[in-house]
Amino acid sequence: MIFTTKQNGFYLNGQPFFLYSGEIHYFRIERQFWPTHLRKLKAAGANTVSTYIPWSWHEYSEGCFDFCGETNPQRDLLGFIQAVIAEGLYLSVKPGPYILAEFQDRGLPDWLLRTHPQIKAEGLEMVTYLHPVFKEYIRKWYNALLPLLVPHQISRGGPLLMMQVCNEVGLFNWLAGTADTSQVVLDYYHTFLSKSYRSIEEMNEAYQSAYCNFKEVCPPKQPATTVAEFIRWQDWHDFHRWYYAEYLSWLIEEIRNHKIEVQLFHNIPGWVFGRGAEYPVNISFYAEIIHRHPELLLGIDHIPENPNYRNLHDDLIINEMVRAVQGGMKPVWAAEQQAGTREHNVHTFPNEM
Repeated sequence: MIFTTKQNGFYLNGQPFFLYSGEIHYFRIERQFWPTHLRKLKAAGANTVSTYIPWSWHEYSEGCFDFCGETNPQRDLLGFIQAVIAEGLYLSVKPGPYILAEFQDRGLPDWLLRTHPQIKAEGLEMVTYLHPVFKEYIRKWYNALLPLLVPHQISRGGPLLMMQVCNEVGLFNWLAGTADTSQVVLDYYHTFLSKSYRSIEEMNEAYQSAYCNFKEVCPPKQPATTVAEFIRWQDWHDFHRWYYAEYLSWLIEEIRNHKIEVQLFHNIPGWVFGRGAEYPVNISFYAEIIHRHPELLLGIDHIPENPNYRNLHDDLIINEMVRAVQGGMKPVWAAEQQAGTREHNVHTFPNEM
């Protein structure tokens, strides 16, 4: 079978396919209840089940992997896939390395964070995306997991339709309003500047500075009050979009090297305090990665809290901006769709959803 995307939707074997999915986290449910949950999902009209695959859950100790339930029945990922097949559902997986999902350490192994504290980002509760040690362990995680998923792809007769590449890259920087200024990131920053300017002299002219080489350049800190300072800030912001693209490109290449052929996607955060006002900035995080990998599908995290006349138009604007970033060649869809609300004082009714 062949699963593809066009500008107006998803297609299965050339026929329009409405991807109606729901989350079932096998690692949070006793194994004996997996079939029950899958049947209820199907009875609700869904045709696909989506799940994270937590790195920390399956590599419970360094180099010790369990995907068959040998140490805990809820680690039987392969058994869960068989249960999905038995219920006649399709599958979408999100193997990280970050998963968030209200999971401890966002799915990163605690042993990794303890034994390699140097990978932690400077001033942020996250790790440095492109730290060489982090990349080394991501590669080991992919080496263990991805070969197990290959035979279950839709192109090989399995249920697997799509795979998410990491999760909401740039989220922590956005929420904290700050950047990772670890040396690894600064090294990438200097590389970015050397690619952006033909010479240090050209950059000095733009910055009204007197640097001897790109490695001397520090990120801006003070608000811009001159054209030169504005250019410096613009470069710093552009760098982050380039840096996120470097990280996602590396992940995509690693995934493809393991013969994963399914549609890859990445999800965009942006709703906050019931409005999507910050989505225009967040969507721009991914313009560079789409330029490099136009086959990557962007999905909207649609979490408006309390849907009403004050924010419904935000959704339309967000949809059109995501469509534009993808050149109008991909469907607009929700990678995450709110059900209910996390605000205890807000009553959400079915007809609002």
